Amino acid sequence: MALDSDQGARGEHPLYAASCRDETGGGIGAWLSAALAIRRPEYTIATLCIATIPAFAVANAPGDLITLDYLCGFLLVVFAVQVGDMVNCLADRELDAMFKPRLSRAVHTLGLRSVRVQIWVTSAVMMALAVLSASRTGHWDMVLLVAIEVMLGFQYSVPPLHGKARGALQIPIVSSALFLFPMLIVVRSLPDAQVEWAAVLLLIVAFGAAEEGVILVNTAEDYPEDLEYGIRTSVVALGIPKAMAVATGMIACGGVGLPIALLALGTPVWAAALVAAVSAWHLVTIASMAFRVRALPVQDAMRELLRTSRFVPLFCCTIALAVTLAAFTALTGR
Repeated sequence: MALDSDQGARGEHPLYAASCRDETGGGIGAWLSAALAIRRPEYTIATLCIATIPAFAVANAPGDLITLDYLCGFLLVVFAVQVGDMVNCLADRELDAMFKPRLSRAVHTLGLRSVRVQIWVTSAVMMALAVLSASRTGHWDMVLLVAIEVMLGFQYSVPPLHGKARGALQIPIVSSALFLFPMLIVVRSLPDAQVEWAAVLLLIVAFGAAEEGVILVNTAEDYPEDLEYGIRTSVVALGIPKAMAVATGMIACGGVGLPIALLALGTPVWAAALVAAVSAWHLVTIASMAFRVRALPVQDAMRELLRTSRFVPLFCCTIALAVTLAAFTALTGR
């Protein structure tokens, strides 16, 4: 569904039409509540960690983070996540009416035009911040990084790329949009940082792998609906057993890479060990589930998967917070 098209949005599904008639109440309070809902505040902790981990990893001193330069990078990450979430809510409003009605009602409460305006204004603010950051730091690659991030935020949910439905390619697309480019944006927002690129890139890639492995379990939760509605996600393309094997491998790679990168950046051994322990916990839990589902029929596999997927929010937060703490200890030790 194109971002600027109403075609196919109204009346195709009875539940969507019902959600459009289900008013949440008038007034500024309802509007603000809906505007907050389409920005998915439940992901705030993860967003803050994505914005702070690379800053802690490369800043020379804590004072470097109390600057307009870092504020630009921080806001760019926050707005990037919001753009992706708003586009996804708008594009998936019919499907959400059946499975996530709160989001579909929020889009209706705001109105399609209002949601589009918020998306385009936020994107324009991002590009303005990118130019401001580049002019202050001399890092003009910032403009390109932000432009790519905005493009990925749009193209995950809508054609022509529609990354959500690109099969196994969904995995690197999500990792790039959520971790690689946002974290590089933060690194490039700090003008005086002495970047150890090998360690920093390993940190970003390993963190993305650890998180994306967990997110893949969450994607598998929607396997029946995605299959029914022809959305070729990575799990639909690979099948549940292979997808869970990939998730296990990504978490294992992340669990190895993160402590190595953190130690190279000056993290104390105890903090790196904490990250390794959290990663091992995630790995054992998801690997055991992956082993159980490998020979099961789909319905039985889904029951096993759902028992584990309830831990996805906890897993995403714990590894993010552990890495954030470890990166902070590196910063304070400089």
